[in-house]
Amino acid sequence: MSLTLPAAYSSASKVGNIQENWIVQLYYDNEGANDWVGISMADTTVGSVFYHGVITNVPSIRSSINLVKSTAKTGNVSLNVVNFQYKGDDFSAELLFQGSRKYINRNVKIYSQLNGDSTLANCLQVYQGRLIDISHDDAKITLNITEQRPWDFITIPQTKTTDSKV
Repeated sequence: MSLTLPAAYSSASKVGNIQENWIVQLYYDNEGANDWVGISMADTTVGSVFYHGVITNVPSIRSSINLVKSTAKTGNVSLNVVNFQYKGDDFSAELLFQGSRKYINRNVKIYSQLNGDSTLANCLQVYQGRLIDISHDDAKITLNITEQRPWDFITIPQTKTTDSKV
């Protein structure tokens, strides 16, 4: 994924005393314009959407490539999230048990927000992946996100023909 640096983000990064917040969009169902839930490291409102400040760890994007050995490891991110009340129930219930909304294998977008900027276009998208695993207890939820690869969900036919070549 190539990064496009918004002008406002670039300007804000040059000012001293920067406050960075990661905002995360967890998509569900058809991944339409309104088919996502927003969480972040600190409560914030961006584009009139409230992001719940429930991420408790400082996430890092992990990926590696070794050109000498021609190997690469898929990038991933783990988020530790408080199991807060969401729409009258635990957030873990929303992620796992809502019959109509499916979060597993759906898009996740992560943005870097500087100094509380309230416009999404001024935030830098630093990652896009898909939610592959959810684990939880009463107090916390762990979300595992992996980058999307071109070969995801592609199957290679394994059937062989009985015809022989003459």
